[in-house]
Amino acid sequence: MPSVLSLEEARGALVASEDHPWARMGFRNRAIVAVLLFCGLRRAEVAGLATSDVDLRSGWLKVRNGKGGRPRSVPLVRDVAGALRDWLEFRPAVDHDCLFTGLGGKALGCKGVANVFKRSAKGAGVWRAGVSAHTARHTFASLLLQEGCDLVSIQQLLGHADLSSTSIYLHLEAGHLKSAVERHPLCGKAGG
Repeated sequence: MPSVLSLEEARGALVASEDHPWARMGFRNRAIVAVLLFCGLRRAEVAGLATSDVDLRSGWLKVRNGKGGRPRSVPLVRDVAGALRDWLEFRPAVDHDCLFTGLGGKALGCKGVANVFKRSAKGAGVWRAGVSAHTARHTFASLLLQEGCDLVSIQQLLGHADLSSTSIYLHLEAGHLKSAVERHPLCGKAGG
């Protein structure tokens, strides 16, 4: 069973992400955690983002280096767009187009992205084993599914080549399954 954060833990990680001695890095961390949790990107995809991949006007994020070389676009909800807008305002002037940078201005790699998420999760009180940046991807898919998003849409958002890959993210609790069945259109209707 993949590790996932509850809705409350995910919200806590977003809040905790801003806790950094340097405000600029707090903005960066919030943007990274928001992209992980709201867009479902892999840590390598986050590390590979360029400033030109962010289109705040249209509300889309381009993922050019998806697994298997498959590019995709992911919609930016208001929370992510705001976090990215804040980071872009405070991002240092550097000689590269990488979206996320470290304190010295160099591109932030996969390990840096992973560390930002792990620190944010711990800041939210999530200390259990197995929590990593990939947990955010699992959480993204799980929360969408719990809210009724269809599997094909989740597949496209995650950049999976086929639906069978998406099925590993589906780990619903019995309560969610019961709630889903109770939403069946025939429930509560008189039979004919």
